Amino acid sequence: MAEEHHEEHETKEEIKTEIKEHEKLEDKIDFKKLNFWMLASIVLAIALIVMFLVPGLNPTGKVVSDEEAGTSVIDFLNSKVGGGVELVGVEDKGDIYEVNVLYQEMTIPVYITKDGKYFVQGIEEITDEPVEPIQQQDTPEPADMPKTNIPIVELFVWSFCPGGVSGENTLFPAIDLLGDTINSKVVFIGPVTKDKARAASSCFAGRGKEEADAINACCATYDLDGEEVYSCALHNQEGNYEESYESARQACIMDNYDSESFWTYLNEYNSKCLASRNDEAAYTACIDSAMENAGVDKNKINTCMEDGTAIELLMEDSDRSAQLDVHASPSLYINGVAFNGGRSASAWKQGICDAFNEAPEECGEEVAAAASNTNSNAQCG
Repeated sequence: MAEEHHEEHETKEEIKTEIKEHEKLEDKIDFKKLNFWMLASIVLAIALIVMFLVPGLNPTGKVVSDEEAGTSVIDFLNSKVGGGVELVGVEDKGDIYEVNVLYQEMTIPVYITKDGKYFVQGIEEITDEPVEPIQQQDTPEPADMPKTNIPIVELFVWSFCPGGVSGENTLFPAIDLLGDTINSKVVFIGPVTKDKARAASSCFAGRGKEEADAINACCATYDLDGEEVYSCALHNQEGNYEESYESARQACIMDNYDSESFWTYLNEYNSKCLASRNDEAAYTACIDSAMENAGVDKNKINTCMEDGTAIELLMEDSDRSAQLDVHASPSLYINGVAFNGGRSASAWKQGICDAFNEAPEECGEEVAAAASNTNSNAQCG
């Protein structure tokens, strides 16, 4: 027994030594300069060493909830890559949790032990076959931008998408500078549709489910003139369609108030309310405050959301998104053409100014800096 205890003590000391060495390694790496797959490889190497040294997949015996496990993974990965990693879902795999995350338009499975202490990027079969290198997609050539007297600026988003929020933060300084010299609109991708097949494939939570179950997971269902209409959004979940509801609220504010009122509400919502949406009382109070500060009549907007007007507005947005084949948030279109230039307030301002027949004097002014956002290059879709 004494010998077994001694061996167990040595094993624990070895584990502590290995973990300390790899913690030192992490400290020397600038994770923000690495792409996600490089980050995942480093994390995989650290986690595999721990798994080989620790007997069993749950050495502490503690079990955290799937929600805690998902939050831990997302917080850790965002701390390494500067944001943009979103939680898709968590599945109990017996000894471990499988956590699916979305990053740079890719859904990636990672695995975390039940105690929430160790995780690996993925489980891969080891073979002798060579690994095919990842092919980088070519950046599309910028399209010729049509010129008009009053450029039409459309920003396509899902309202809960970190990239969409970042895109709104990026566009606002140009909107604030150029004012009514342009016609601007935030367009909600949805879809909002009568098409069941389109609705069923519209969100993360519906993937892999039968059509009826997928619609229930992704969409709030409305009756419009005797027909069912499905209001869907990428981040909806069964019984929780808050992304669709917020898109409806914002669409109603845009339809009933001027640009200044809309952006006043949107900026406050994004900076204060979005983060509190898991606390119903705080979330509702924040939305009410944001509308009041923007001079928006809460009752008027609620009526718009309840009498079918919001659904009609969102169907128009959904049809516009389908017309332009938009599948990513944010997507900036100027005069009906996708803007493929840089993603910064100054680049977007310049792209808009290049679309004037005769640029106004405001185009010669410096644009204000965009609101700080750690998800500046994030995208959903």
